[in-house]
Amino acid sequence: MGFGSQAPAFEQDIRSAIAKVKTVLDQNRVPKYATEVNHTYDDKFLLAEFVTNTAVAAQITCLEHIGLSAQHMKQLQIWAADKKRVVLRFSRAHECAHHSTEEENKLNPTSTTMVKTDSFGGCTGTTFTTSTKVTKYLWEFTGKYSITAFTTDHPSQHVTLQSRTSKVMIKTYTKGTPEPNTVLDPVDVEITWLMNRLDTGLQLVFHIDRLHEDCHTPFRNNDVQQAIEYFSSFCTWCTEILKYFSVRLFPIEVEHDFDLSLLNDSTILNPVAPVLIEEQGKGVVLNTQDLKSLFHSHGISIKSKLSDLSSAFQKGTALITMVEATLSVMLIHTISIAKLFVKSVESIEEGLREQLCEAIGTTITPEAFREHMSTYNRRVYKEQYAPKPFSYSVRCRDHHPEGVVSIEYDTFDKRTHIMTSVHEEDAAGDVMHMPLTSSCKVLFTGEKYIHSFINHTFSCADETLTLCASARQFSGYILFIGKLGSGGAFLPSNAVIVQNKDEYTVVLQVAALPTAKQFRDAIASLSPEQRAFAETIRSMQLQGSLFSLCIIHIKPLIEKLLNLPPDSLTKKIRLTQKLMDLFIRYQIPSDLVAYKSDGHEDTASMKVKQIEANVDDMFEMIDASKEEEIKEAAQERELDPPPVQSSFSFGGAVGASSGNPQPSGFGFGGGAAASSSCGGGFGFGSAAPPTSGGGFGASAEAAKSSGFGSAAGASSGGFGSAARAPTSGGSFGAAKERTPAATAGTSAFVGENVDTTAEAVYEGGDAILSLPSKIDKRIGADVTCTSLHPATIRDTGYWRKKSQKRLLGGEKTCVLSESDLRTEKTKAYDLLDALTKSGLVPVEDSVLHVIVPTAHTFDQTIMDTLIKKNENPILSLQHSTQLVSSVLHRVDPQSLLKPEGSQIMQ
Repeated sequence: MGFGSQAPAFEQDIRSAIAKVKTVLDQNRVPKYATEVNHTYDDKFLLAEFVTNTAVAAQITCLEHIGLSAQHMKQLQIWAADKKRVVLRFSRAHECAHHSTEEENKLNPTSTTMVKTDSFGGCTGTTFTTSTKVTKYLWEFTGKYSITAFTTDHPSQHVTLQSRTSKVMIKTYTKGTPEPNTVLDPVDVEITWLMNRLDTGLQLVFHIDRLHEDCHTPFRNNDVQQAIEYFSSFCTWCTEILKYFSVRLFPIEVEHDFDLSLLNDSTILNPVAPVLIEEQGKGVVLNTQDLKSLFHSHGISIKSKLSDLSSAFQKGTALITMVEATLSVMLIHTISIAKLFVKSVESIEEGLREQLCEAIGTTITPEAFREHMSTYNRRVYKEQYAPKPFSYSVRCRDHHPEGVVSIEYDTFDKRTHIMTSVHEEDAAGDVMHMPLTSSCKVLFTGEKYIHSFINHTFSCADETLTLCASARQFSGYILFIGKLGSGGAFLPSNAVIVQNKDEYTVVLQVAALPTAKQFRDAIASLSPEQRAFAETIRSMQLQGSLFSLCIIHIKPLIEKLLNLPPDSLTKKIRLTQKLMDLFIRYQIPSDLVAYKSDGHEDTASMKVKQIEANVDDMFEMIDASKEEEIKEAAQERELDPPPVQSSFSFGGAVGASSGNPQPSGFGFGGGAAASSSCGGGFGFGSAAPPTSGGGFGASAEAAKSSGFGSAAGASSGGFGSAARAPTSGGSFGAAKERTPAATAGTSAFVGENVDTTAEAVYEGGDAILSLPSKIDKRIGADVTCTSLHPATIRDTGYWRKKSQKRLLGGEKTCVLSESDLRTEKTKAYDLLDALTKSGLVPVEDSVLHVIVPTAHTFDQTIMDTLIKKNENPILSLQHSTQLVSSVLHRVDPQSLLKPEGSQIMQ
């Protein structure tokens, strides 16, 4: 077994180190990489301790060659034992003084040749070389550096490991000093950790506290992380010294023939290696004899290297000498030890990853993890408490589904529904309300489902969900998306009519709020006023986190509105479509097409036929009105009259009066403020005239007699009745903001007692509203549940619509703009307004889904959560699910589980 296909970059270094160790040990002691030998999980901790102790011993050896003596070591250990901070300091200073001035002749690089011709015609030449007299300045450069150890509380009391003063002559041809006199900033590194890893007998004592709460793996624990931090800081210290030598000090000595490329540790054995020895079929770390052999070879390789340096740098007497060469090589080797140490403990973790992937057979993705969690929950929880997919058929009682509403994870390859724990509320007597306008609301009852949803994410990424709503052909319903408010209010933010194979897709965003502990810690140091403000905002955030869906069936409402028995329109598809067209497109009041008894007991089919006749009459009237408008427009074009504003209006002119002529046009309702005391005459081309008589274009303040064109204040509705009618009768051009009034035959919810009745039954809504706070309180009381956050779900405003306008046509997909969304919402509100007579008729067949979202955030990926934190995400998520579900279902957490569930969880 090796590093696998995803081998880390340091595989070659690890393999090289193992190969070098193999040459040192006896033939029967074959070191191997940990994953190549059978071993236990505890052996990985032993291996991490062995690697760390080896690195400590190797660094002590390097410090001894730098100048750390046994007496120095004893003193440093005494300081560390007294809880003092022990620091190594590299100090350096430069001095440059003028030594002497000399003059010399400096030859010019060019020469001159003079040619002479004698009397016999021969030529002779003479070459002249010129020189320039220059002044040469000699400077004596003195470099001083030292390595000392001291404690931070008494810097003056120190021990010196290395100190040297060197000089060299610098030659210049200018008066300016080549090097300034300066004392460079010292370079410090704390070595208290190193001193505490040795006892008084200089025995290595590093070990990992496996019982510490922060000890997750052989690599992810406080002890190893402190070691990594120490070696990293020591590497930085060594690098700064080497940089000073190579960049600042050595270049000053120009005239030398030393081969500086020899300053490396390539021939020195690095004793750090994550190896195990196989004994009796089991891997063990190197024993004492192995370590003696290893460090004996380490010492020999250092001596051999220093011997080579001595031969190369024995002539050095100025800045570059055997002292600097030795110091440089030991610092380089110390860096190599530190780097290989870090790679070794990391390789232990990489071995864990490799073993885990080999055991599972693959790398677990978030999508696969969700599937495994679904299977796990079915095994652990009782059926009534187990999380279920959020996918619900939209159907009336005992009828075939009309569509589906679901919430899914936004993945490209396949659809995966979110899983929620579901509690069905007893809806008996629990009435909620939805505002139509600022002065009008609709009361509704029906099925009510409360869902607890835990959105688990890895690497702290916010999750994107998708709400999908679809309808079958010749079916439809109204979908409202919003939140719950106080007093049993449902507050929609968007609404659509889903019908005839429409499919709406809405992108939802889940965002985590601070945990209860994070919130407490954040406000702990605030003033009482600031704390009260934060707590109020927190409470509103929790109450506003209830994401809700309200589904209202259309056919049952139409049947109730038109005084039809239940299921009368089930097979009347064409009639239903025509009625919806009248209500949505033309906003026809329902009284104009509703069934009205003449005193006889009619059958359901007879009632339907009467409505069909009313609907046909209405469409005939609309078609005739359109044709008349076309004729009038054509006649006007022929006569070519002065330009006149023409319009086709269903609500009549606004602000019309008997004294102000109105634009010509076709109108179905009188002027909203016509100043006439009598109903206007029947007419198509005039706005509410101040003449008497009932008519098509009756004004808003028209005559009080009933009739086809009766006024707004009439006791019974008419075709032209105005928007302010306080009766159950509707108006063709009526506005939607009508105030419900108690009339004979209306629902008990309507009238002066609406608010009182509502408040009496709104306790159920407020109980749901308090669920997020109860869950947050329960989470805050559980000290082990630190990753579970309250959360919010919001509509991002990104809507897609897939529709098929014709049965033989193709599907069309489009993205809805803000304007499109407002149009869809207006249509839905207009239809609900018509079906409920602006709130007079309560909705009895609705379905309300309330989602209480929470977020379990893992700050690592799935594999890193297992490997780096040694945390089982299945058990962590199961604990969160059990905690939240117990609050939702109001039962003890253990009551949620099957009898064998507790054993599976162990």
